[in-house]
Order: sequence, then structure tokens, then C-alpha cells
Amino acid sequence: MKSSSNFQLIVLAVFGLCIVFGLAAFALYKGSNSSAGSGVPVVMWGTISATIMQEAFAVAYSSEASKYVTYVEKKVEKFDQDYIEAVASGQGPDVILIPQDSILLYRNRVSEIPFTAFSQRTFQDTFINEASMYQTSTGYSALPLTLDPLVLYWNRDLFNDVNLAVRPKYWDEIVAIVPKLTQKDARRNIIQSALPIGTSQNILNSKEILAALFLQAGTTIVGVNKGAYVSTLESNGVANQALSFYTQFANPTSPAYSWNLGMQNSRNAFLAGSAAMYIGFASEYQLLRNKNPNLNFDVTNFPQAKNVKTKSTYGRMMGMAISRTSRNADALTLIVTLSGKNVVDTMSARMFLPPVRLDSLAESTTDPVRSVFFDSAYYAKGWYDPNRIESSKIFGEMSDSVVSGSQNVSEALNRASAQIGLSIQALK
Repeated sequence: MKSSSNFQLIVLAVFGLCIVFGLAAFALYKGSNSSAGSGVPVVMWGTISATIMQEAFAVAYSSEASKYVTYVEKKVEKFDQDYIEAVASGQGPDVILIPQDSILLYRNRVSEIPFTAFSQRTFQDTFINEASMYQTSTGYSALPLTLDPLVLYWNRDLFNDVNLAVRPKYWDEIVAIVPKLTQKDARRNIIQSALPIGTSQNILNSKEILAALFLQAGTTIVGVNKGAYVSTLESNGVANQALSFYTQFANPTSPAYSWNLGMQNSRNAFLAGSAAMYIGFASEYQLLRNKNPNLNFDVTNFPQAKNVKTKSTYGRMMGMAISRTSRNADALTLIVTLSGKNVVDTMSARMFLPPVRLDSLAESTTDPVRSVFFDSAYYAKGWYDPNRIESSKIFGEMSDSVVSGSQNVSEALNRASAQIGLSIQALK
């Protein structure tokens, strides 16, 4: 019995030493490897207001938020350059907020979020359909945080003046009411527009509106062929129809003529009451209300084509990605935490936008304006834009060349497709 007890003591002593050495080794590994689990706050960069992000962090971490995350607000136009310079100097952030139109640009600059952190089934059951743009064959480039869909604003007073009581749901309905809502002076100059679209230079969101029309027509703009991204915006029946439809509103010979390059900014025209409708983002609602509190306007869903069963609109989506240069293992924990329902709901309410989570959308809202945004979130879409600045120029030249007559629709589309292809190649 005594020898048995001695043996047990020896075993326990050896086991205890193993634990001690194991903990020491683990501590040394943590200290030499990175700041993982060391309590060093995750540094996050984004273009969303710091005030709003701090509110989201408070929901996630209560009063201890500063222990977990440090947020740096950046200007949209400087974000990319600031990030490149910071990474080059070894001072880059751990987490970045990237819009869906920067997925290709940042695909080699972020670390993939593995399926072990978010299974494909959980991801699909949790987030809106557009979130699938962040999914790769082996994980995710980011987790979605916010969504800003394209919608249609309309002036109630101008509609009432011509006895139009029903808000338009389909494009053919809009074309039909253009003559009623467009007014011209004695020299046939447009003094009131039904809908400011057709050009690019004086149309806010012209690229996004055109993209939405292409997506409605079933044109992906950029697709994948044998594992490589390629331009799919080629001249064909549906793409030609989409571009022709957009530019007809700036064609003086068209019954839908309602806009031209000589007119003011489209949003300003709507604010001034000289445009009956305006296509803008959900995020513009508060701006419109604040700019002109007396403007009697409402909002409805982005118009659809009657002959297309599947609804779609363009959606600006913001996602949380881990910078490839980050050595902070807590970065993954942070973005998974921030993708939780309470945080997403806080962001949605604070920004007056629809949530990116399906369980939050299912709860609906009693607000008549946000209910439109909620509905739009279900069928919002995007495309793999290789360079959002270059593509804005490409889309602008595409529509303006058709309006000016310097190119026909097929020529404009083929030229745009070739230019987008070059933008994709430039990423390699």
C-alpha cells in the first residue's frame, strides 16, 4: 500500500511539472508570437462615423469597449491610400471596413475568415443574400455590417398636382407618367423633370443606377470564368435594353425625355421641387429631410421590370475584414462579436438603414420609411467592381457617349466591357 502511495505521489509530481512547463511554454509562445489574447485592443479603420461605431462597441462590450477595440475614422477618398501607406510602414490596422465594391481591390490584402468561424449554413441563415459576395470557396473575405440600398424618392405635391395618387412600382409606369410630370417653357426647355436620369455628370448615383438596371436585366457586369474574374458587360439583348432604357430619359426625341446635361445636380433639383422623383440611397433620406424640411416627399422601392420575376436593387454593403498584416488574433473574435444581432440592430437604428441580419429583418419595423428600406434589403445586389473610381468614369462615358450620339449602344457597351477588363487585369 505504501509503495502504491509513493507511486501516486511521483505521478502527480511529474504531472504537475508538465503543467508548469506547459503554461510557461504557452506564455513564452504568446509573448513571442503576437498580441493574441494579450489584451491589446484591436485597431479598426473605417469610413463610418466614429460616434456611431463607439455606440456599437458599447453594446458589444459595455463600458470596457476601449479594452477591446480602437477605432479610427477615415475619409472615403483617402482610405485606400492611407491604408497602403500604413501597411508599408508597419503601422496598419487589424480590421478594416470595406464596401462590397472593394472586394476585388482588397482580396489579397485581407486574411480569409475560415468556415470554422462561420459555417456556410450559419452564414446563409444569418445574413442577407448580398452578403454572399464576401464568400469564397474556403471562407469569407469579410462579415457584413451595414447595408444601404438604392430607393426611389418622390414628391407628393407634384404627384397630387397632376392627379397621380399611386406611387410607381414598375419602370413602364414611370415612363407612362413622364409626360404628366415633365414641364417645359415656351422654348421647350425643361423647367420640371419627372425623373433625373440618363446622363452621368449631373446625376448623383448614375453608376449605381445603371448597375441596378444591368443587374435587373440579368447582367452580372463582372463574373468568374475558370476561377478568374472577367468582364461580362457585353453587347447583347438585355444589356442593350438596359442602357437604352437609361439614356432615353436624356434623349430629346424620346417620349421619356425628362433630363439633360444643362440642368442642375439631380438631388438639388429634387430638393428644389423641380424634379418629381429622385433615385438615391436610403442613407440620403435624413439629408433630404434636413436640407428641405418643407419638402413633401415620400420613399418607395427602386422600380422593377414587370417581365422579371426576381426583384433587385443596388445595395452598398459594408463588411468587416481582417488585414493580412494583422498579428492580433483577437481581430477575428471582434468581428464575429460585432456581427451579432444586438450590434447590427444598433447600427441599423442609428444609421436609419436596414439590418444585414435576416432575423432582424424578420422582426420588421413600424416606421413607414424604414419599412421600405427593410423590404429592399431582401433583394439588394452588388457586383465585383475592380476599381470604383475608374468604373465611375467608364459608366459615365458609356451613357454620355450614347446620349451625345458619338457611339451607339452596342459600341458603348463593348468599349465599357473592354475597359472594365483592363481594370481587372491591373489588379493582378
